[in-house]
Formats: sequence, C-alpha cells, structure tokens
Amino acid sequence: MTTATLTSKGQLTVPKEIREFLKIDTGDTIEFVTDPITNSVTISKKGKLCPTCNGSTILESHNLPCFVCDASGYINLDNGIIPYIMMGIPNRKYKINKTITNQKTDANNSLQFNIMPKIELFSQGYSRELLDSIQDDLQIMIIEEFTPRTVSSDDFFMIPTDAILIEILDLLTTKKAKDKVTSWFRTERSSFNKN
Repeated sequence: MTTATLTSKGQLTVPKEIREFLKIDTGDTIEFVTDPITNSVTISKKGKLCPTCNGSTILESHNLPCFVCDASGYINLDNGIIPYIMMGIPNRKYKINKTITNQKTDANNSLQFNIMPKIELFSQGYSRELLDSIQDDLQIMIIEEFTPRTVSSDDFFMIPTDAILIEILDLLTTKKAKDKVTSWFRTERSSFNKN
C-alpha cells in the first residue's frame, strides 16, 4: 500500500510509483471520483488540458465546439501526438479532414522528406483562420514530441542549426506560432552560450 500525507494547505504529493503507474506528468489533470457507499476515492488520469480551448470545451472566438478535445476539455497523449490526431480527433462528427505528411515537393518538383511530420486541417464548418491556429497548436505539440529543444548527455549538447530551425518554422502557418517556437530555440542558444 502506498500512502501520502496531506499538508496544512490541503496539498497532496502523488507518490512516484503512483505517478509512474498512471503515467502522470506535469500538466496532467487528475480526476477524483468519490464513492459514498464505500467511503472511498478513486483517482485516475483525465489527460492534459486541451491546448486549443484551454479546457473550456468551445472555441470561444467562434462559439463552436472544440474538435481537438471532442468538447471534453482534455486530451490524452499516452500514445503520442500523432496517434491522438489520427484517432482521437473525430472526423465525421465535426466534418474535419486531416492529413499528416512526411514529404514535400521542392522547387524542382522532387520529393523530399520533412524534418518531421506536418499536419494539415480542412473543414467547411470552421474558418481557414481558425483552422490555421488549431493546426499550429497541434504542430507545436508534434515539434515538442519529435525534437526536444536540446538533446544533452554527459558529453553531447546539440542545438538545431539555423537551417533546421527554418525547416521547423516552415511547418507552421501563423506568426504567433513561429515566434513561440523561435523563442524556444533562442532561449536554448542563449543558455548554451552562457555556459
């Protein structure tokens, strides 16, 4: 049996073995379900707060249901972002078409591989502006999953080159998303240069 002690502020640290068992990480939401008959509480992982609607279940600026979390406010990334996009976002219910590609055509019409998978969303019911914003939210999650901002070990430290950063930024549509990703890498570079 695993136990934890409640602090005077009502806080509780979930023990490491429970966090590992539930695959809980920073930012995950924990659901507490009470059973008055047995006088017990069950905890389970609910998922991460949806980055698109921030848990509100609707896309407020357009007053439409959030299709990324299926209007639940949470997403479950236990299997990774790509399986979530392909299987977790209901296509028919919201009339969303989505593609994830790993190839692109260069100026000479030759096929090249993207630096990482690229997502594209299409819909008649959601504006292109809104889809671009949501597409970038999902693409940022792909970037976070597929390329850590730094890869380090005892004797190895890597920061993406400018050319790789340009390829990563080409996967994004909005200036806001490009600025966010650029700031990650600039922060890493300045930290590296200070050391």
